Amino acid sequence: MTSIAQPETIGHSGQRKLIDVNWDPVTRIVGNLGIYTKIDFERKEVAECYTTSSMFRGYSVFMKGKDPRDAHFISSRICGICGDSHATCAVYAQNMAFGISTPRMGEWILNLGEAAEYMFDHCLFQENLVGADFCEQAMADVYAGRTQTWADFKVPDEALGCGFHEATRGVLSHHLVIRDGLIANYHPYPPTPWNASPRDVYGTPGPYEDAVQNTPIFEENGPDDFKGVDIMRAVRSFDPCLPCGVHMFLGHGKLLKTLSGICY
Repeated sequence: MTSIAQPETIGHSGQRKLIDVNWDPVTRIVGNLGIYTKIDFERKEVAECYTTSSMFRGYSVFMKGKDPRDAHFISSRICGICGDSHATCAVYAQNMAFGISTPRMGEWILNLGEAAEYMFDHCLFQENLVGADFCEQAMADVYAGRTQTWADFKVPDEALGCGFHEATRGVLSHHLVIRDGLIANYHPYPPTPWNASPRDVYGTPGPYEDAVQNTPIFEENGPDDFKGVDIMRAVRSFDPCLPCGVHMFLGHGKLLKTLSGICY
């Protein structure tokens, strides 16, 4: 939804008439993202930009107490687009915690799955069809008799594990803590929390905000029918994926509110 507020005049030596134009939620991305701007239509420029997202999924909360062998099944549902990247990263975290490594053939399967994931997310960047090369190399392993795809393991009582992977939007990491044979703590850190991070306490803008702020406006529409084409292009170029982008910190665990209801 786009909202336009009344103009605001600011400045010391020179006057600038700024108009608040907001998009919340931004459409054609994954998840909820709000873009709040102040635009100088006379200079055709975005003067200020602020981002926000309130879609807290809570994977780091409800994964506690789960069987660590289920981490890749659960975390793969973080996002409906890049779920394979989350599953792969979780497998690497599990391997570290279990003290094992994926066999060679298993790595080929992971790589083929990731190749399919990249083609699904960025088909325009996969026009050279490099997946066929990976298939040929995997078949060479089969002919050599290396067909094992998994390794035996035992879930430890206590362990730490982390996995790092190159997802379609940037670096992805999963961090796992096991206590008493169950997940005690689990945190996925995808690229979007870094890209969509709002400005900090010192006023330093986040990547989205920095990309939009001071952007020249080429759209010919005025304030009354402004679409924000240039702003939306800048934001969507990051391919935002907000379902796993919001994290919450409550210190030592402060109970905010307890709700109960009936689902029909």
